[in-house]
Amino acid sequence: MITLPLLYNSYPLAPLKKASVKKKLQIELATEEALVNIFNYAYPDHKGDVEVICNSVNNETLAIDIVDSGIPFDPFSINNPDIAGDISSREIGGLGIFLIKRLMDEVHYRRENGKNILSLIVSKSEIGQKDNF
Repeated sequence: MITLPLLYNSYPLAPLKKASVKKKLQIELATEEALVNIFNYAYPDHKGDVEVICNSVNNETLAIDIVDSGIPFDPFSINNPDIAGDISSREIGGLGIFLIKRLMDEVHYRRENGKNILSLIVSKSEIGQKDNF
């Protein structure tokens, strides 16, 4: 499990100290889901590496870049799952990526120099909002 409180005092994650519990959980869940997908699928026949880089972009957004050198995988290459249909008739897979897209303000993917780079973007204006469960 990823716990962001350990990182709160480091720049650029310090603004998360003020984040609502709901927003913290959304960031943690989206990041954890992305990492679990990499752990399970990026390196099918050998060990590999994963790097998580957190940056503040223009002091307006928090960007969490998750970088791996595993097999190429563009999460936008698959369709969103049909969540309205009967669960017994749904295809397996795709819910984690769908969840990441729903929880983050923006999600971007690119492949550079043999690496997958998944960027999870959170607006700092969203960080300061109160919980509304």
